[in-house]
Parts: sequence; structure tokens; C-alpha cells
Amino acid sequence: MSFASVLEQGISGKRDTRLTVAFALHFYLGNNLHAQIQGSKQQSIFRAEHGLLAQRQAHEGLYDVGLICHDAKLSVLCVSKHDGKSDVAYAPYGFTSSERLKGTLLGFNGEMFGQIAGCYLLGNGYRVYSPSLMRFGSPDSLSPFGKGWLSSYMYCAGDPVNFADPTGNFRVGSILNSLSKLFQSSRKSGKNQAAQLTFVGYHGTSGAAAKKILKNGVESTTGTFFVTDTFENASRYAALKKEGTVLAVSAIDFAKVKDNSARGLVRSKGINELRIDRPAHHSLRFTRVSTAGQASDFNRFITLEDQMARDIQRFNATLRGES
Repeated sequence: MSFASVLEQGISGKRDTRLTVAFALHFYLGNNLHAQIQGSKQQSIFRAEHGLLAQRQAHEGLYDVGLICHDAKLSVLCVSKHDGKSDVAYAPYGFTSSERLKGTLLGFNGEMFGQIAGCYLLGNGYRVYSPSLMRFGSPDSLSPFGKGWLSSYMYCAGDPVNFADPTGNFRVGSILNSLSKLFQSSRKSGKNQAAQLTFVGYHGTSGAAAKKILKNGVESTTGTFFVTDTFENASRYAALKKEGTVLAVSAIDFAKVKDNSARGLVRSKGINELRIDRPAHHSLRFTRVSTAGQASDFNRFITLEDQMARDIQRFNATLRGES
């Protein structure tokens, strides 16, 4: 699709050529921005199943590739290039300095950032969202009496930390469905819930940390939770802690855990480990155990090396396809 982010206008009917630089063509693959062409400069985004990989820029015969680091909501936190890297931090509603996003296509929540207006074009250009104003620039066509929110201009119903609005059409169902699932989950009996759990492995920790996990779930400061395959291996970690405790780890959504995990090996100790990333932490359930039980089959999960090799292979294949 094509989109002119700034209208060409002048004085006395004359065209102001200074504004033609704002004209750009944007190409989407489904709901995701794939490329932008602005004059002689071409930029494209490379993606993997789990997120963003890199941005490629071609300008006047010169090529530049930057590797993208992002968070769980795909907000771009860092772009590493051959001449250095640029780090980005956001306010809750996505505001950051335009200088930090200079030269990058994507920003907050992985959405396209318009450098001139300092806004995001959501829904493939359907609506403009201003992170500085913390609201949309035009009303939602589904509000207030349709499927949209009561406020036609509100972004994520005032909760941009836990939700996103990639379509520009805020839907009440996105929150109500989450609340409904939480409510239904809390009403399930222990027997029915146990029947739906899938065993993942064991976690060895201190007695105090185990109490917190049993009460509140995972609260990892690093964003990664480690699980090992046998009770004996977890006991080795627990023995290093005060009042060491072993927890059996299960999942209510195994597919979620599988998509956000990779297995590895602690070579110095010969212990298999599974690294579970933050998006799957809420799917984990824990039980205190004192005796050995079944061993977990970590072959259900890909290795860290396989995960990196797969992403690099896809990235190289895409590069060859464009060259």
C-alpha cells in the first residue's frame, strides 16, 4: 500500500518541494510492516516466528544491516550495526526521543514509527497514535456504541503496559476474554486442573524462594526461569541453598512453554537444563516434592544452538532472496 505521511502543500498554489521527502511507500505482509521505500532509500525488516531479527537498509548503492533486540511485546530496545549500537527506552505509553529511533523503522510494540510526526501508524495506517499525547489522533470507528471502547481516543483502555493495539481498533473483547479466562481458571477444581497439567521438569532453590514461587509464581529478574530434567539434578542446586527445596514444574499451556523454551547443557556439571522465557512463566505451576519422580524428556524442546542456527539460516535465506 502507499501512504503519504505529510500532504504536499505550498503557498499561492505552488508546490513545496521540501515536503516531497515525506512521501513513502509502505509494504505489509499480513499485519506486519515488511518494507519502506522513500526516494532512493529502501528499508526492510526480517522476522522470525518468535520476533524481530534485523533491519536492512539500501541507499545509493550502500547496504547496512542492524540486528534488533526487543522485549516480549516486540518493542525495539537496541539496534546493533557495524558502526555501533543505539539503545532505546520507553515511557509506559511508548514515548521516547525521536533521536533514539532515528534510522529505525520500528519502535514501541514493534510498530512503525513516523519520524516527522513522532507518531505510530497502527492498523496498516488506519489510525495515528501519539505516544507524547498518549492517545489516538482520530476517533475509533467502532466507538462508542460498536465493539470499540467507550472512549474513542483512548489507547489500550489506559493499560499500555499489559496490552497493545496493533490494529488501531481497540476491542473490549481483548480484555474481557482475558478476564473471562482468568475467572474460569480460578473456578476449576483441583482435580480438573491437575488433569490438564503437563509435566516439564524440576527446579531446585532455597526454602524462602520456593515459598514465593508457590504463592506468586515466577518473578524472575532476568526474564529466564531454569528447569532441570531429574529430581537428583535439582537436588544438587537445592543443596547449595539455605533450606534447599525441590519443586516439580508443570504447565497448563504446554504449547506456550514449548514455544518460549530452549534446552541446553551445563557442561561443567553435566546437567541438562531448560531455559523458559518470561512469556511462558504464567503457564507454569509448582508442587513441592521430597522424593524422586519421573524424569523429563527435554527432547521435546529444541536446543539453544538449534534455535540460533534456525534463525540465522532463515535470515541468510531472506538476504539471498533479495540480493
